[in-house]
Amino acid sequence: MANIFIVAAKRTPFGSFGGSLKALTATELGVVSTKSALSAGNLDPSTVDAVYFGNVIQSSSDAAYLARHVGLKSGVPISSPALTINRLCGSGFETIIQGAKSIRLGEAKVVVCGGSENMSMAPLQIDGNDARWGVSLGTGLTMRDSLWDGLTDKHAGTPMGITAENLAEKYGISREVRHCVWYASAFVFESDVRSGSTNSLFDARIGSRWYETNGRIYTRTVMFMQFEVNKLGARLTRTEFLTWKWPQSKSRRRKVLRYEGCTLEYLTITTDEHPRPDTTLEKISSLRPVFKKDGVVTAANASGICDGAGTIILASEDAVREYGLTPLARLASYQVSGCEPTIMGIGPVPAIKGALASAGLTLGDVNRVEINEAFSAQFLACAKELELDMSKTNLHGGAISLGHPLGASGSRIVAHLANEFQRADGNVYVGSACIGGGQGIAVVLERV
Repeated sequence: MANIFIVAAKRTPFGSFGGSLKALTATELGVVSTKSALSAGNLDPSTVDAVYFGNVIQSSSDAAYLARHVGLKSGVPISSPALTINRLCGSGFETIIQGAKSIRLGEAKVVVCGGSENMSMAPLQIDGNDARWGVSLGTGLTMRDSLWDGLTDKHAGTPMGITAENLAEKYGISREVRHCVWYASAFVFESDVRSGSTNSLFDARIGSRWYETNGRIYTRTVMFMQFEVNKLGARLTRTEFLTWKWPQSKSRRRKVLRYEGCTLEYLTITTDEHPRPDTTLEKISSLRPVFKKDGVVTAANASGICDGAGTIILASEDAVREYGLTPLARLASYQVSGCEPTIMGIGPVPAIKGALASAGLTLGDVNRVEINEAFSAQFLACAKELELDMSKTNLHGGAISLGHPLGASGSRIVAHLANEFQRADGNVYVGSACIGGGQGIAVVLERV
């Protein structure tokens, strides 16, 4: 592969389901992470040749335009094309693959790649035929949950949770072991905080924008994001919302804005919202299975439904020289593989093997592995099949703890690994995810 470099990588905090980021669309979240990445990479937006952005549950009103709007609102030239990508949980990774291909084909030198998701906004839907042309007498309109539909493979006839149950049975993974994986994922990051090892290496304001939501009172929000990175490499994130509130009356609204002092209210997010370090193994062991009466998947050992975005900027070797960029990592190879849909969680196994083979490497050459934790059984099945060294795997927690905003998780993993090269040892890192419907995706990164 021609030298393709990651020159910037940023993400937002991940807000919990119905949490602090629920009112910000996936597009708005993507703009914040993209502006931050451009700033961190010291890149003028006018140098961007293309935008690829992932989004799965199209929850915002402008979802059909997401990648294009992210680019334009981030200052990317009108002449630079954009493409919204949906490879489900692998979407963030897929944007990097597509960006790399456009560079290799000579179509671009600098590419914005990323993923964004607001799962809290996932709409309840009415079938358009029923709503527009009516239903039969006594039937009524029925609403469907688009989020639940997106997490169910109708072809295979299985919700994603059942695919994890299938892997647990196939690989002999008990509920107790799964909960231990949750415990490790949830506490590995929090332990850094408690040990006092969270001294900031940098603290940068990365973007601002007005947002408006409707309610009993109108609310305008200016959003500032700050990132802190501790000495061990775990990423702390903080978001400040500066909120102005005024009565709903239009005349009163104008008067308050123009002539009266506004009330300032602050909400600070010091880290991702989904981790729950206050819980215990005893508490989570009492939770009931969700998908099977005698199953092992509970709310505690499945990935968190969250909101967030991440952006990775790729550049060719020529662009690095031309614009004086500083690479974080080199993209060595990638792979997308298919697998049996009813055990879709095993997808990272063939993807990782294929990506390493393309780079002329083996697992013995890999210093870090990050596999998206859709479910702990899925992660453990992959670890068992690949015979992974757990001291090198998901070192700072995974999606069970941090959350899994579908289109953004690949971007989170790649951003984390790319930045880790600046703070940790090792020359080869691998990131991967399973994909609903029976696929896996992986990228191999090398130290520059």
